Amino acid sequence: MLPPADREARAYEQARFRGLLREAMRRHPWVVYGLVGALTAVQIGVEVSRDVLGEDGPAWILLAGAQVTELVMRGEVWRVLSSTLLHDGWQHLLVNGAALLLVGRIVEAAYGRSRFVILYTLAGIAGGLASLTTEGRLLVGASAGVAGVLMGLVAMGLRLWPQLGRGLRLWMVVAPLALVALFVVGGLVLEQHGQTNVAHRAHLGGALAALAFGLRARIELRSGDGAMLLPSPPRPRWRTRLVQGVGLACVLALGGASLRAATDIGEPVRLGPTRTTLHRVPGFDAGVAWPVGRTPGVWRGGRCDDGPVDLGWALQTDRTLCARMPLGGWLLLGLRDRLVRLDRDGVAALRRADRTGTPQQVGRGALAYPLADRWAYVAIAPAPLVVSYGRSLDGRLTAPGSATIEAAAAPQEPTMRAAPARGLPPRS
Repeated sequence: MLPPADREARAYEQARFRGLLREAMRRHPWVVYGLVGALTAVQIGVEVSRDVLGEDGPAWILLAGAQVTELVMRGEVWRVLSSTLLHDGWQHLLVNGAALLLVGRIVEAAYGRSRFVILYTLAGIAGGLASLTTEGRLLVGASAGVAGVLMGLVAMGLRLWPQLGRGLRLWMVVAPLALVALFVVGGLVLEQHGQTNVAHRAHLGGALAALAFGLRARIELRSGDGAMLLPSPPRPRWRTRLVQGVGLACVLALGGASLRAATDIGEPVRLGPTRTTLHRVPGFDAGVAWPVGRTPGVWRGGRCDDGPVDLGWALQTDRTLCARMPLGGWLLLGLRDRLVRLDRDGVAALRRADRTGTPQQVGRGALAYPLADRWAYVAIAPAPLVVSYGRSLDGRLTAPGSATIEAAAAPQEPTMRAAPARGLPPRS
């Protein structure tokens, strides 16, 4: 226990710091205001795109700038930053914007505007890199940056711990740590069981990067007129210019990534060719092609039961095979009359596919390709990905001219209707 004189001195220092903090909070957080305004403007653009690009406008926007592991690994690294400016609806934006306004103002006041920009951008990049371990998903949202801002507050509290009273310690350190830990750890557990679409790895990566930065960055509380409130040692001018230059570079990187994403709006996503391997199956002289690394399952009641199943057994017993495709789509292989409406348009599409070797659209969000006498592949995709899937599967399934296409005597109602896949996009 401290002597009475020391307790009085500590109480004085804590009261003085609370006063300095209140004074610093009066300073306008212009970077936070600008960031929330930019996020809101982007979301308005997403909503307006519905009228400009059609009903799939928002999906096009998300696909244009969202982070997709497969595309980032193929060189589209700008998606790591552009995805932090997009949100999956107004509710998603409201949560992140409110957190930035509530916590960001004190973090900006503590570290300064340039360091705040660096901290936020660093957290967003680290969150994006951490999410590269998850494939086949779209990632959007500023939550990695928000998690970083929370951990910036924690770093500030840890460094100023002796000057904080019990209330400030709870608000600046204990509560944010508990919130981030509960959200990330609980989310990772749910993610392992497939019960969440939130990218918690992004939160974890952003939080750790911002904590490391915040524990080393300079803290300088300033008043509303810019006067220094906390004494700090002098520093060389070149260090000040360096920090300001890095902050400006972060702003330019965010802006450049958003402009690069805007150039891809309405354009097909550039998926790579689907790698397939040929399986020898009785009754199929030319064999059956199947995507490499995609475990075949059985399609029942509009969903894919987990495999693996034997391709020969499934086809000989008239089952419909299924495999997950990138970005929330499915590849099905089954009897034609179960997957495609064999009317005039359906038969014409299958004949074109057999003649050209290119999958043809047989419905909104579905591509078909014939196999042997009675079978067909059908790729189900979110509508903006139909063209991308067609290019990815082009020439990868069967040889042109290898199937016989005949119209059914009586068109049958398909037991499975091709519809856009769900799950677009995960939030961060």
